[in-house]
Amino acid sequence: MVIPFIGAGVSRLAGGPSWAEFANGALSSFVEQGSMDHATYAQMQHLSPRIKLSMALEREKQVVPGGGRPIDFLKLLHPTGDCSHRKGRRLYGGLSTFSRRFVTTNYDWWLDTPILLPTTGTQEPGPGEQAVELKPQKRTMYVSPSDFKISVFDKPNMVLHLHGSVDVRESMILTTEHYVRHYANDRRDGEEENRVLTLLDELFERYTCLFIGYGLEELEILEYVISNKRRRMTPQKEVKHFLLQGFFSHERALMRELRTYYTAQCRITMIPYLRDELDWDQLLDVIDHFAREIPIGDAQVSARLASMKELLNG
Repeated sequence: MVIPFIGAGVSRLAGGPSWAEFANGALSSFVEQGSMDHATYAQMQHLSPRIKLSMALEREKQVVPGGGRPIDFLKLLHPTGDCSHRKGRRLYGGLSTFSRRFVTTNYDWWLDTPILLPTTGTQEPGPGEQAVELKPQKRTMYVSPSDFKISVFDKPNMVLHLHGSVDVRESMILTTEHYVRHYANDRRDGEEENRVLTLLDELFERYTCLFIGYGLEELEILEYVISNKRRRMTPQKEVKHFLLQGFFSHERALMRELRTYYTAQCRITMIPYLRDELDWDQLLDVIDHFAREIPIGDAQVSARLASMKELLNG
């Protein structure tokens, strides 16, 4: 069984912000309400997104007690207030055809309810019957580390929000302190087990994982998830994991170097695809291809993914 890991690059195609845009939006909300001037905002632009978010939350603590507005994370993630974006529906509809179980580091709503494509939204009628429209049922959502158990993947129609959900604001992993605590190494004498790391250990050992939407700018977030030196899998137990990554034709040298890095340091096989004609929209066609070639329940998913060493021709 394949477990897709969904990153910011996927929701960005669905009209959501990049990691940098998300952080800038949090800060600019204070400029809009007059509690931060433009000069201060401009001076913060060279900072990393996580530092910006840490500063934004500290400023929120200062301004809200005085009548200021809190950061509207939902508006930043879903400017239209819903999941109606055309490309988003195609992309997440393809993912819904490809798998019924997901892990995401995104905070947004896109994975919380399956999106039915026209080919999956009706039941084929029998003789003398009319087509019956299927209504998607909301996925079971896990956002708290206290619920992070490998057994949740035994259930179909679920999504695990590894960094929390916008629907549960206190669950959102945003600041440097949040990340350090979330991925703090456990197994030290007298300290409680870190359920996040334990879950990832068991998940990577039992299932094939496919990372989608993690561009180079999200590499730091991805490394938090995969760079766990405690993990020691024997060859007999090793499960192959994969990463989709887009490149332009002139970036083939970079592609080769990154492929070596992911294999040697992360034990992940990179599957590159070509961005020359459609740029990041090429991911839409790639997901469509996966939905056709690796349907839900395919027992040979790891072998099929391994055979797709390159998708450079679209």
